[in-house]
Amino acid sequence: QLKWPQYIKVFFNDLSGFNLNPQLTAPECSFTGMSWSQQWIFTMFFPALVAAFMSVVYVVVWLLRQWQLAKSYERPIKTSRAWDIIVPTYVTFLLFFYISISQATVSFFDCTEQGDNTFTLDASADILCYSSDWFTLLPLAVLGFLIYVIGIPVALFSALYIRKNKLYDVSRKGQQMYRWLGPVYLRFHVRYYWWEMVVFARKLFLIAAGSFLTGFTLFQSVTAVFILVVALWIQLLVYPFAYQKANWLEALLNFALIVLFLMGILFQSGTLPDASGMPEFIFGVAVVLFTVCLAAALYCVGCELLDVYRPITDEDLLIMQKQLGKHELEHAHSTADVSVAREAPTLVDEDFSDDES
Repeated sequence: QLKWPQYIKVFFNDLSGFNLNPQLTAPECSFTGMSWSQQWIFTMFFPALVAAFMSVVYVVVWLLRQWQLAKSYERPIKTSRAWDIIVPTYVTFLLFFYISISQATVSFFDCTEQGDNTFTLDASADILCYSSDWFTLLPLAVLGFLIYVIGIPVALFSALYIRKNKLYDVSRKGQQMYRWLGPVYLRFHVRYYWWEMVVFARKLFLIAAGSFLTGFTLFQSVTAVFILVVALWIQLLVYPFAYQKANWLEALLNFALIVLFLMGILFQSGTLPDASGMPEFIFGVAVVLFTVCLAAALYCVGCELLDVYRPITDEDLLIMQKQLGKHELEHAHSTADVSVAREAPTLVDEDFSDDES
């Protein structure tokens, strides 16, 4: 609720595309006369639409396999490969889309009392809260809160916790785990496989502060800064990411958000010099921070790709073997499990053909 200059708001709104904000597709422009309620319903069903699209993709792959089998192809396509792409893709989509869908869900409960003792929705002032139209959409909002806001973190954490002793198994089931749920836990150290839940909590706290403290702008912003400072302190204390540069990148992103919020608070409170060029200065700071963060992210991605595609030396193999043994010992129930895991095929399996291996 900070009173940012309009072009800075537009800049921030454009950047929300990184969170897969469906509002950037401007459905109200594609469908003339589309109301806020219709846009909100579209957002609430967007994950289901994505899931339906991916299901169609799987059906197409399955039909293609049946056609190849009918034509006696020697190497028909495997539907398991489709699942190995579809499932982690959808999981990654949920990780990115969580902020947008949670914000849309929580915004339905964000109402402000007006002078005539009525309550209007902050997201759309023409909608009266606790009216018949509002109560009509209430079941969908409650369902969205249970499925999206609470359900996504709980479901992912439950899937990891139940299989915590199998996350790094050198077996077929272990490979399926890190193929399907790898986007959730493989980025982190073994002992912090659950760290994505901490990220979910930070997002949820920020969404709650942004939605339910709208009547106290400065307090709302200070609360957001406090959440980010705590997140930054924990990040620097724990270093949860297995890839070292990712820890510094996460710290940089938190720091950039803190600087932006502080600039907004100072601008809102009138502490900054009352100069005509101050909005442009703040916009320049936002652009510089975004550019630095984007450059740092691209640098980290480039370094990681170099690590992935560079030739593996004998020394690298020895380090991997030591790390693998350590992971097996951490997650095995007994020494018998360790021995079985070490004897289990990893990259080569009797059911795999040469090129698949």
